[in-house]
Amino acid sequence: MNKKKEFASVDEVYDKALDMLALREHGGRDMFEKLLLKGATEEQAEQVVALLKQAGLIDELRYGKAVYRGWLAKKCFGKVHLVGTLTKKLVDKSVWQEILTEFTPELEEEHAKEAAFLFFTKYHAKHFENKKKLWSTAAAFMVNRGFGPNYMDLVLGYFNQNNQD
Repeated sequence: MNKKKEFASVDEVYDKALDMLALREHGGRDMFEKLLLKGATEEQAEQVVALLKQAGLIDELRYGKAVYRGWLAKKCFGKVHLVGTLTKKLVDKSVWQEILTEFTPELEEEHAKEAAFLFFTKYHAKHFENKKKLWSTAAAFMVNRGFGPNYMDLVLGYFNQNNQD
C-alpha cells in the first residue's frame, strides 16, 4: 500500500514544494492539494503556500497562463473545454477572465476547423446516408470538444465538401 510520508516540519514541506515547482508551475490551490496528497497537514500546506506566494514562486496568473498554453497546443478544443480545463487544474477564478480573453473568437474558429478536420478524418470511411445520424455524431463530437452549436456548420460543410462522389 502507498503510505504518505509525514513531514516533521514546515521546512520539509517547503523543500518538497520547491522540488515540485522545479518541474512545473503550480497555483496556490493546486499546490495545497498536492502537498496534502504528499502527506503534509493542512496547516503545513497553508503555511508553505503562503510563503511561496510571498516569495513570488507561486503566481496565479502565471500558473493560469501555463495551463492555457498547454491546453492551446492541443488545437482542437473550444472555449467550454478551456473552462473545464481551468476548473480541473484548480486555476484561481480571479485570473480566468484574462485567460479567456486571449482565446479570441478567431482562435476558437481555427480550433473548430481543426476539430472539423479531425471529425472528417475519423469518420471519412463511414457512409452517412442518414443525415440525422451524421448530425448527431458531428454534434456529439463537437460538444465533447467544447464547441457550441454555431460551429456545426463548419464540420458539416467540411464533411460535405470532402465527401461528395
